[in-house]
Amino acid sequence: MSNDQHAVDQVLSSSPESLDNALNYRNWIVDLCTPYLGPSLLAIGAGHGTFPESFAKLCTVCAVEPGTDSSATLTERFADDENVDVIVGVADNVEKVGFDAAVMINVFEHIDDEIGTLETIHHRLQPDGHLIIWVPAFMLLYS
Repeated sequence: MSNDQHAVDQVLSSSPESLDNALNYRNWIVDLCTPYLGPSLLAIGAGHGTFPESFAKLCTVCAVEPGTDSSATLTERFADDENVDVIVGVADNVEKVGFDAAVMINVFEHIDDEIGTLETIHHRLQPDGHLIIWVPAFMLLYS
């Protein structure tokens, strides 16, 4: 993801709809991911926490977000949730290793160094861990 925190915040604030209100869509994506999850999940580009909130009902979540405004919202949202650990930054800022799975939902298309990010995530997963990437289907949907 871009290291420009302001640019990240602009992308999130310019989203046409809030995923918080798209409950069926969110549940559908979470259901598709569920078979590949384990006890611990690395969520890259956690945004305002819509998906981490759903995943935290299933496992512990390390939610990573580089945007200044977004990470502040994320930190506040999960201040009292012991199932969610918030990291302000990018995948390189995650020190923990051994995650069972990692997710990137509507994030990969915004990453500047795709290969480097994928390598970083790979090094933080268990040897049999899963990486789940969800990207918009059409260029029209890219924010």
